[in-house]
Amino acid sequence: MKKLFLVLSIIAIFTGLIYYRGNQMSEESNVPALSKNPEVKVISVKKSKFTDKVNFVADLEPYEKAAVVAKIPGRTVLRVLVDEGQYVKKGDVLAKIDESLVRQDISRGRAALKRAVTQKETAKSDFERMKSLFEENVISEQKFDHAKAQYEAAQSQLEEAQASLKQLEIMLSYHSINASADGVISMRLIDPGDTTSQQKPAFMIYSQKKLRVTGSVPEKQFSGMAVGQRAEIKLDAFPGKVFNADVSRISPVIDPATRTGEVEVLLPSKGILKPGMYARVEIITGEHEGLAVPRDVLRKTPGTGNYSVFLFSDGKAKEKMVRKGNEENNMVEIISGLEAGDRVITTLSENIRDNAAVEVVSE
Repeated sequence: MKKLFLVLSIIAIFTGLIYYRGNQMSEESNVPALSKNPEVKVISVKKSKFTDKVNFVADLEPYEKAAVVAKIPGRTVLRVLVDEGQYVKKGDVLAKIDESLVRQDISRGRAALKRAVTQKETAKSDFERMKSLFEENVISEQKFDHAKAQYEAAQSQLEEAQASLKQLEIMLSYHSINASADGVISMRLIDPGDTTSQQKPAFMIYSQKKLRVTGSVPEKQFSGMAVGQRAEIKLDAFPGKVFNADVSRISPVIDPATRTGEVEVLLPSKGILKPGMYARVEIITGEHEGLAVPRDVLRKTPGTGNYSVFLFSDGKAKEKMVRKGNEENNMVEIISGLEAGDRVITTLSENIRDNAAVEVVSE
């Protein structure tokens, strides 16, 4: 009986201790924690150098391109000897046109030339004979003049026949459509059986040794442009790769409708760049000094293009709206909203709000 009583006593003591500790912990959890201001780091706004850049996007274009047009209209295309993507040299035959009609004319022209040669030789012989007789006073001057006129007319007819045949032979050469420049056939616009036209091209040839990209630059930035400035070109077709080039041409006028000027950048194709590729162009025009803050301290207002930073002033965080400019080396230029020496909070925390008390731990 004594043992039972002892066991029950021990259980009761332990139960009491557990209950007491539970109440003690509950009271401790209900004691409000001592409040503490957020700790922040700040930096002073200083000036930094920024590179002046002009940016635009455009498609690559061939530096030189030629439209090949048939010289003879209304003729049937018999054969096309090249296709798109094929490299050709200046003078290469691209297509053949039906030349049956001009060959008939050439046959007639050669026959006419042969007759003219015979007539000339006959007239020449008569003239020389009449000249000799005239000098011997055997014939009258009138007969001599007639023979001379006959000879001159035959000579004139021969020259006309020769010129006509030469023209027909030139026309025959026009029945071949030839490449007008070295390059790649970028467009083939005729097929066998088509009728030739002088109103639209039969082929387009692109010279792809060099390419150009042309963009419009706002009037405010245009004055800083100059031929020879370095340009960096990025292409969607080659992610992560940068192609270096130079400004090759600057428009001498500003478009009054758009208030922009045209700038051209020329670059080598290196055998891999193709017309039509989408390019992003960045041109270095100089450098300037401006107030700078780290990119991370900028906070963008959701749904807007507005930015702000938190300044430290009188022990509190003060939100300040700013307007940003260039970005370089993880630093952002602040065009307006800050002054040199302003203390900007660099700590990122949800506890930092406008007019919230904060404590600086590093500067």
